[in-house]
Amino acid sequence: MISDAEFGGLTQEIALHWMYFYIINKLPVDVSDTDLGHPQTTDLIWSFLRRKYGDESPQVAVIASALTGMTRNQFDQWLVGWKRFLER
Repeated sequence: MISDAEFGGLTQEIALHWMYFYIINKLPVDVSDTDLGHPQTTDLIWSFLRRKYGDESPQVAVIASALTGMTRNQFDQWLVGWKRFLER
């Protein structure tokens, strides 16, 4: 799993990402549940866990699915689609 300090860092990374998005687009900053459920947030979580455990670690999918509220199968399906999106 991840430590409290790591979770705090991940939470801060996600919040700052969305704050930047709103500021750069000249929108009122309002990080919402919609933002937290957005695929970009899932990517931030996936990237964080890949840095911690490595690209091929099964821990990445296990922890990412728990943090995103997805089942392991849902996360695996998201990941296939996300990789397809990134390859465009």
